[in-house]
Amino acid sequence: MNRITPVAPDALRCTRLAALRAKLFATPGATLGVADDRDDAAATLFTRRGVADLHALLKSDPALLRGALVADRVIGLGAAALMAAAGVAAYTTPVASGAAVEFLSQAGIPGVVDSVVPAIINRAGTGPCPLESRLRGIDGLSCILTEIDGFVAGLTK
Repeated sequence: MNRITPVAPDALRCTRLAALRAKLFATPGATLGVADDRDDAAATLFTRRGVADLHALLKSDPALLRGALVADRVIGLGAAALMAAAGVAAYTTPVASGAAVEFLSQAGIPGVVDSVVPAIINRAGTGPCPLESRLRGIDGLSCILTEIDGFVAGLTK
């Protein structure tokens, strides 16, 4: 696999992303952080696993994500598609799949990623992330979002 690197954010965004990421990792149980790109103090943390919070925000409060900075513990293709659809300004994560980084780069969303991996592994460590597997080979943001809707609906049954 070719080495994929995210588009780098500007220096001010890097500083704000680092602060948001530090807050995320200092808060037990937090899995996602969303901050206003213009206000260092305004940050909201979320605790659900996977793409649940990003999906819920896109459906119920898309204004919170539009132009926001996002810190996530792991970013796979599903999270990347949700962030692109929401129009986030920039993101940071310790681990992202190559597909996620490529998707966000093509959407023009800069980010800071410590490690780009071929695929996200499921929580049990026994195989690939089920959502990332489900999205593999699907083209187009609207088709990907439809698959994510179905995946999330299946989780709540």
